Amino acid sequence: MSRKTVTSKISGVTMKQIAERAGVSQPLVSVILRGDDKSGIRCGGDVRRRVLEAARRFRYRPSHAARSLLSGKHNAIGILVNQFGNVDKKYFSGISAAAWKSGQLIVLGPIPETESPEQHPCTPRILSEDVADGLIVLDDIPDSMSSEIDRIGLPAVWVNTNRRNGPGCITIDEEASIAAAVAHLVSLGRRCVGYVGPDESGHYSRAERLAAVRKAAAKMGLPEPPVLTLCEERKIVAKIGETDRLVAEFLAGRPGLDACVAYRDSIAPYVYRAARSLGRKIPENLAVIGADDTPHAIAVDPLLTTLRIPQRKMGARAVEILLAMINGEPIPKTPVRFTAELVVRNST
Repeated sequence: MSRKTVTSKISGVTMKQIAERAGVSQPLVSVILRGDDKSGIRCGGDVRRRVLEAARRFRYRPSHAARSLLSGKHNAIGILVNQFGNVDKKYFSGISAAAWKSGQLIVLGPIPETESPEQHPCTPRILSEDVADGLIVLDDIPDSMSSEIDRIGLPAVWVNTNRRNGPGCITIDEEASIAAAVAHLVSLGRRCVGYVGPDESGHYSRAERLAAVRKAAAKMGLPEPPVLTLCEERKIVAKIGETDRLVAEFLAGRPGLDACVAYRDSIAPYVYRAARSLGRKIPENLAVIGADDTPHAIAVDPLLTTLRIPQRKMGARAVEILLAMINGEPIPKTPVRFTAELVVRNST
């Protein structure tokens, strides 16, 4: 398809017609409508205004399919998630802003919960063959699907998933993040820091966050942190009464515990309720820190001190790395690690 036949899919208007209406050349129309600042073609504000006005009058909308045929690229980024509820919307915010600045479309590729694992590998293949030049993976996916992405050679960036130790991986520096939280507690005079979280299976942060608490405590001369391991994370809410009882027993058996790190903000309310049932005030008797800075952190009283994961920055960096992959440009040879920001509120 030549540039002369590129049309708007909606109105059937060509760039040639717009050029004639605006009194300029077709290549100049193409540059203005594409927003191509690298073309080397320059034009004044009046010319740009005439072109845009002509396009508006014709109700011109460029054909993405035609552009793909001309460039050999989809100019689209696929986002692969297992379940939308597992992914913070701030990731999408960062990705969409960076994609928009780079002229990329976004194609969402959720994995339907009803499909069997044997069907999963087809999802990234569809994204590769039909609409996307690469993938940003925002959720843990079946190993078979991960292998399929590698097999077809689809550029992919893995954000905060269990695949985190190689090029194209973006992850959280749990050790540095937790060290800041424990140092904050020590600066307040706390000497016995406990930890409440789910079992260590599943997402890497479960094991690494606990290990980071233990390491930070040892480095700062604190005793071995008491640990309460709850049931599988997704079952904690379904067993509210049992979780309340376990946390209350944990605190009751440790009267010297003066600080607690919760694996996530969503676990902090259990610690709050347990402390109050025992007559222990937050933060006077027990300081509490969560992680993720979710709405849970500002839905409790006192407001929860937490670790804010920089999802927007991580999403934007994922786009940068993915576009570099797609364009054959160098990318970091090691994982890109982000440190969470300690947000101090009234619970410490």
